[in-house]
Amino acid sequence: MRPLTRLGVSLRVASAALLVLLVSTTPAPADVIILPASRDNTLIENLSGSLSNGAGNAFFAGRTGQRSGSIRRGLIAFDVGSVIPPGATITNAILTLHMSRTRGGGTHVNLHRVASDWGEGASLSSGAIGAPAAPGDATWFHTFFSDRFWALPGGDFVSVFSATTIVNQFGFYSWGSTDDMVADVQSWLDEPVANFGWMLLGDERTRSTAKRFDSRESFLEARRPALMIEFSSPCTKSTGAPGAGYWRRQCLGIPADGGGLDPAPNGLGPGRLTEEAFVDQVLPCAESALADLGFAGIGACGAIGDHPPEFCHPNALRRLTTLVFNVCAGRLSTSCPVNDGVSGCGAQSIGGLIDGLAGRILAGDCLGAIRCSDE
Repeated sequence: MRPLTRLGVSLRVASAALLVLLVSTTPAPADVIILPASRDNTLIENLSGSLSNGAGNAFFAGRTGQRSGSIRRGLIAFDVGSVIPPGATITNAILTLHMSRTRGGGTHVNLHRVASDWGEGASLSSGAIGAPAAPGDATWFHTFFSDRFWALPGGDFVSVFSATTIVNQFGFYSWGSTDDMVADVQSWLDEPVANFGWMLLGDERTRSTAKRFDSRESFLEARRPALMIEFSSPCTKSTGAPGAGYWRRQCLGIPADGGGLDPAPNGLGPGRLTEEAFVDQVLPCAESALADLGFAGIGACGAIGDHPPEFCHPNALRRLTTLVFNVCAGRLSTSCPVNDGVSGCGAQSIGGLIDGLAGRILAGDCLGAIRCSDE
């Protein structure tokens, strides 16, 4: 994940907007990410369950023009938990696909949550006919070819669709955001072992209604499936969140005292950051965030070191920089609430507090910035 992804629009504000945010009482905006598909496939109606298209550059939904074995059902899944932190609240979800071939006109294509796990093997077909199933492929009968099966031929899915849209001629189409789609994505985040994605069902009553959608293996990256997710980060305030002294040790290269907790696998989280994580992730994130807040040219480490900039009281900029560092390191979320009885910035969240601090410093109200608190 790029350093600023989790900060979202909460910290990416222009200097002019900061003056408005000084009196704003709205929570920090939600984060938005766009996920690529982690797997996709086509269930191809076939009496022997021997056909699939796991590695194909497209998947299908609807019916082909064949007299028999003509139903096609698309499968698609997204690894939600790989980029969204546990405990986050999903607020919007929109699936976008590119439809690249059809013989029919406009028809509803419904999105159903899949109820069983399934696989994407190495089978490769250039069209909707399919190819011999490879080990691990999903087929009309198999969840994973050749020894694991659906409860019912054609796949196991929730009968009520989560979203629907009319797909007509070539182009991009979107599903959502709906309450059911949001609930699906939330359930996949909360219970990753049950993340089996969606099934796309087209018009299965009429022949030659099949729609071809570009898959994650499409040669054209812009046409690959994408899931836009808007979420509110969990309020994660580490009880041992470091203060300016901790970050000064990081900035000055002074090793932390022994006995510290081991860092999380990605180098972030509670415990002492690895030097690599600090230099490669946290420091650039903080530098960029401060620049977006109107402090271009001011080093993040310099702001909390022994010789901070002299245009304002050093404690004001130190407090701001420490907050930004903590957010960049994942120790604080921009959506964490702020105690309005203590904070002098009129903010309801960490993101608003950061904006308020920056605005006061830029306006020359250094003492007011120092009085702001996130406790």
